Amino acid sequence: MSKNLKYGIFSFIYSCILIPLFFLILSLVTGQWGFFLWSLLPSILVGIPCGVVVYNQYKKEILKR
Repeated sequence: MSKNLKYGIFSFIYSCILIPLFFLILSLVTGQWGFFLWSLLPSILVGIPCGVVVYNQYKKEILKR
């Protein structure tokens, strides 16, 4: 697996899982669910295209072997 693909997978996991998780914890602590709810849309808008690009690059790398 190439180094750039590892960075892509990390950015996908970061944008889709870690950022909403942070805002979920923040919402649980403060009791204001707006933090979590408003973080979902940007996370999805960034994470899904990133996941599609990473998946396509992964398929290309597997087919090269």
